[in-house]
Amino acid sequence: MLTLDSTVNVDEIISLFEQKGLFLEDSIKLEDLIFLNFISNKKNIKKKEINEIYIYHPNVDGEGITEYSKILKKRLEKRGIKVFEGVAKTGCVQLIEYESSLDIDLNSFERGSYVEIHSNLANVRKDLVYLTHTFPINLPINWFYTPHIGYDIEMPKVEKKYDWCSFGFSMVFKHYEKIIFLKGHKKLVISINKLLPNKYYTAFLKSIGILSKNLDVKIKDYFTEDELINELAECKAFVFFQDSKRQSSGTMRLAAAFNVPVYAKDSYQARDSQVIRFRKISELRSLNRIYDTINIDDGLDYMLATLEYA
Repeated sequence: MLTLDSTVNVDEIISLFEQKGLFLEDSIKLEDLIFLNFISNKKNIKKKEINEIYIYHPNVDGEGITEYSKILKKRLEKRGIKVFEGVAKTGCVQLIEYESSLDIDLNSFERGSYVEIHSNLANVRKDLVYLTHTFPINLPINWFYTPHIGYDIEMPKVEKKYDWCSFGFSMVFKHYEKIIFLKGHKKLVISINKLLPNKYYTAFLKSIGILSKNLDVKIKDYFTEDELINELAECKAFVFFQDSKRQSSGTMRLAAAFNVPVYAKDSYQARDSQVIRFRKISELRSLNRIYDTINIDDGLDYMLATLEYA
């Protein structure tokens, strides 16, 4: 159980968080308490003005972290922040999008740089600040839990002709094939991760698309943002079957932006994304579908709070 130092002026700190919009329905969440626990040990905290940010990412078309970085850039710019790509000038805010399978040498960046972690980190520099999507247990003082950012999309006007849809990179642990057990017209929209192509699983998904009369399978090496949105806009509901991973799910958060029901196998990712959870597929087959808008916590608010105060 997380505890607070009894000497902390909690009301003052809660007021600070409310100004940042980090509390929903006047309730304090675990993520907020972790950050609060950090600042309770700091004295004379001063807010930094964030006017520009340099984002370093692999810059490879069709690679997931590059696509994420482009979306993050757009969202930051809508907040009035100038965003540059590459290595920051001395004294400027540097945000590094780190993925272990990419050739990114953290030793080449200035101390005080921020690292958003998308996979396991092999070597940790104590003079960097880390933003992690993984489950927040016993985080070091310079690590902060930051949910995956939410998505801001322009919805095209298309007919919603699919009862169930799922999408994402072609990875075995996502179990897309289980969608065949659901009734109605279904669609899978699958991208190929260049770093982990999973060609046998991709071929398997293509085959079930051929054999199933009520399932359309769309597979491409790379969907542009507009192409992906147009494909997903046809969906009445989204469903995810992936095994639990203790990090935020970008696909679930993107699905929530379409303002249709989003269901996921009960897991940390499903809870973190605040979608509707199920334990067995039979629950979905006998479901009175919940038609509501999912209002998720936006990881961008957590990220900016960390950049401003950490």
